[in-house]
Amino acid sequence: MQQAINTLPKRENLKKFHSSILQQQSAVYRFLGDFSTSAGREREARENYEQALTVINQAISLFPNNPNYYNEKYVVLSELKRYDEGLAAITQAIELAPRAAWYGNRGLVYHNQQKYDLALDDFNKAIELNPNYALAYYNRGNIYYDQQKYDLALSDYNQAIKINSDFAEAYNNRGNLYSNQQKYKLALDDYNQAIKINPNDAEAYNNRGVLYYDQQKYELALSDYNQAIRINRNFAEAYANRGLLYAELKQPKKAKIDLQQAAILFRQQNNMATYEKVMQILQQLGG
Repeated sequence: MQQAINTLPKRENLKKFHSSILQQQSAVYRFLGDFSTSAGREREARENYEQALTVINQAISLFPNNPNYYNEKYVVLSELKRYDEGLAAITQAIELAPRAAWYGNRGLVYHNQQKYDLALDDFNKAIELNPNYALAYYNRGNIYYDQQKYDLALSDYNQAIKINSDFAEAYNNRGNLYSNQQKYKLALDDYNQAIKINPNDAEAYNNRGVLYYDQQKYELALSDYNQAIRINRNFAEAYANRGLLYAELKQPKKAKIDLQQAAILFRQQNNMATYEKVMQILQQLGG
C-alpha cells in the first residue's frame, strides 16, 4: 500500500503538469486567433485571443515563476494590442530568465512605441547573448532604417541573411532599402528572392509591384498587386496601390472601388493618417 502511495504524482508535479497543459491550450487558442485574423474574422479572432489570455493567466496562477508563461502572455497581449500589459509580461519573463529571444520581444514593444533607444538596448543585449540571432539583427536593422541610418540598416540586414539565408522578411526589407536608394536591380533581386523563399509573402509582392509601378511597368505592377490581395484580402496598402495604378491607367471606376476598400481597411486597422490621405485622393477622383 505504501509503495503504491509513493508512486502517485506529487501535488507539485500535478500542478506543473496542469500548468503546462494550460500553456499548450493558450497556444492553440492563439493559433485559432491567428487563423481567424488571416480570414478577416476580427471578432472571432479577438474571442480566441481573449480565451488564450484567460488560460495562460490560469497557468501563471499555478506556477508564477515560469518565465515561458509570461512570454506566452506577452504574445497574446500583443495580438490584443494591449501593449503596456504585454511590456509588463515580457519584462517579468526577462527578470526570471534573461534570454536573447525575450530581449528581442521587448525590443519589438519599444520599437512599436517609438522608444528607439530602449529598443536598441534590447536588441543589442539579444545579440550579445546570442551572436547568431538573425531576428535581432533584422529588427535592429528596421530601427536603423526608420532612423534613416541606411548604412547601419544594410549591415544588419546583410548579417541577418548571412546567418539565415532563407530569411524572406530580411530580403524584403533590404529590397525596400535598395529601392529607396534607387538601386532598382538590387531591390528587384531581393524581392524575387523573398518570393522564391515564401510564395505567400504578400508584402514582397506589394513592394515589387511598387517597384514596377515606379518603372512604369504597369502590367507587372498590376499582376503583383493582384497576387498580394489574393494572399491577403485585408491588405489595405495593396488595395490603395492598385487603386492608384488604375487611376494612372485612366480606369476611374476600378480606382474608386479599390481606394474605397483601402479606406475601409485603414479605418478598421486604426491607421487614420493613411485613411485621411486615401479619402483626399478619392475626393480628387470625385468619389
